[in-house]
Amino acid sequence: MSKGQMLKKPAAVMLASMLAVTTAACSSGTSGADGGKESKPETNKPKDPITLVIKHTTYDTFDQDLAPAIKKYQEKNPHVTVKVDMVKPNQGENIITANTALFASGEQIDILRVSPNVGAGEYAARGWVVPLDEYIKKTGVDMTKYYPSLQTRGVYGGKRYAMPWIHSQFMIFYNKDMFQKFGIPEPKVSWTYEDMLNAGRKLIENKVHAFEASLPNMLHIVGGAWGGTTFNPNGSQMTLDSQGALKGFDFFRDMVVKDGLSPGKVTQAKGLAGGPSFAKGTSGMSFTWLKMKQFDEAGLNYGVVPAPVGPGKQQGYGALDGIALSSTSKNKEEAWNLIKFLAYDNEGQLEQIKQKITIPAFPKEKEQIEAWEKTINKKDVTDAILYQVEKTNDEGVGMMNNMPGTEVAFEGFITWLGQNLFNDNFDVYTQVPAKVKEFNAQWNDLQKEAEKQMKK
Repeated sequence: MSKGQMLKKPAAVMLASMLAVTTAACSSGTSGADGGKESKPETNKPKDPITLVIKHTTYDTFDQDLAPAIKKYQEKNPHVTVKVDMVKPNQGENIITANTALFASGEQIDILRVSPNVGAGEYAARGWVVPLDEYIKKTGVDMTKYYPSLQTRGVYGGKRYAMPWIHSQFMIFYNKDMFQKFGIPEPKVSWTYEDMLNAGRKLIENKVHAFEASLPNMLHIVGGAWGGTTFNPNGSQMTLDSQGALKGFDFFRDMVVKDGLSPGKVTQAKGLAGGPSFAKGTSGMSFTWLKMKQFDEAGLNYGVVPAPVGPGKQQGYGALDGIALSSTSKNKEEAWNLIKFLAYDNEGQLEQIKQKITIPAFPKEKEQIEAWEKTINKKDVTDAILYQVEKTNDEGVGMMNNMPGTEVAFEGFITWLGQNLFNDNFDVYTQVPAKVKEFNAQWNDLQKEAEKQMKK
């Protein structure tokens, strides 16, 4: 075959193809002898049905609390079905171990809840989640709408791997009826740790537990309340071995060991039964995250007050989940749309505010604040919580560390401290610094390993 013949054949084929396409286009656009009307492309063709799976480690009824927001999303997107499944760590496991097994199982995962005590960097380094920056840019998400302290949530290595989601605060709830009955002054925004100690003593005198077993949650803030800091400026190391932190832990130890504000030897010696519960009316106070839904259902007449004012600067303490896009999702665009609806769109946020599972995340969004106030319907409770939101934003405490290894190192330290601080002969000023040093060394190794993983 000559070169000319080789050139002619493709040309002929191309021409025939073009004519076929043109003929097809003409015939498809006409109807009958008079030429008919041009047909229009189907613009409202139904989308193929898909299922999106959210995996979380929150609590057993989280799917029920999230249901109204999910329902609203599915009404707007009828082709999408959303499943919310809990990942339950086995005995002795942590969240990282449980999620490692989850990804190894090959189960469908489209969206992950990043818990407050695990850094976004942990998920990113393990390849579980993908950066969201391009999705954010493409869909016009404005991160500056969030409280400033929330804006850094989910950022690691200069990229965003999680959106701020489920904004909460650790507060002290107190039983108003009980305080009135025993002549205990109701706590105010400016109350101190001495005020809290006196209130607890009075409750115990009347054979009522001061706090339920949730009191160790206060370990996250008490060090800072005496002038210590939780992390160094870049968040890579704990600084809970400072003198301020040690003084706070020492006060806290005395508060439990000597005065019995948490269930233990002191309360047992005074004849108080074990297992106190704020919801059941067997403790006068509870230091916990926002459990107003449970307390309302229990019919409690409760008040809320921020953590007490200590000698140092910290009073607020916040908890904040993240929501991330799984690297294994086969429907990433659709999954991002759901993430955006839950964590950013006002419509989705309002549904979650009404369920009392999140605080307004946008300080300038009037509709969010009004929905919150209407939902709570208690001015003193609303005022106290919004006050602490502002305090936490100003102080930047408790809003989760983004570094890899947080679950193993920082949370490991807090767990160790809660288990040992109240033991006989525990010495805060020697044992805490030694343990901080040990966990920081472990944390440093974990961060180096994560950096290696990110470069692969």
